[in-house]
Amino acid sequence: MELSAASHPQAHFARSTTRLPYVANRPGITRVIENNQEQHRYQLFVQGELAGFVQYSMRKNELWVHYVQLKRRYKSEETIDHLLLHIVDEVRRKRLALMPFCPAMRIFLAERPDLIRLVPPLWHVRFLSGFTASLRPMDRVRYTGPAKRRTTAEKRAQAREAEALRLASTVLEAGYLPEISMA
Repeated sequence: MELSAASHPQAHFARSTTRLPYVANRPGITRVIENNQEQHRYQLFVQGELAGFVQYSMRKNELWVHYVQLKRRYKSEETIDHLLLHIVDEVRRKRLALMPFCPAMRIFLAERPDLIRLVPPLWHVRFLSGFTASLRPMDRVRYTGPAKRRTTAEKRAQAREAEALRLASTVLEAGYLPEISMA
């Protein structure tokens, strides 16, 4: 049985395949961004696996960006910038207004003054003010997946701290307070 492009379940997605510069030395890694219009999200696939997405909605000629979600193992500033830049390019290409309700997108736009014109002027104060230079888009992304594993040194330090707390509570419960001589 042969599948035609029209019968493929993802045939209605707008698709663009790009290579990121930071993986140029690792051949064979494919990154694809698809606009899943049914779920209202731009999805990033790495080697065919869903790595993350940007949730959005459309209102007339405005693209409302709600949030960015990424699997923790794909966490990198380049990945997030690439995904957000793809959305900005789509907004430009389709001549839409951009409504960045997503904090990561707001920081991304604040870092790039040439992109601010995509946001309607009436919304500049709400969306583009109040950001400090210390914030990065990756600081405001939702991450999924297991947290970073602790090193052996971190585990030992946590065990020592737990033991010290246990001993302190035992001493307090026993009412033992050593006498201190002031000689």
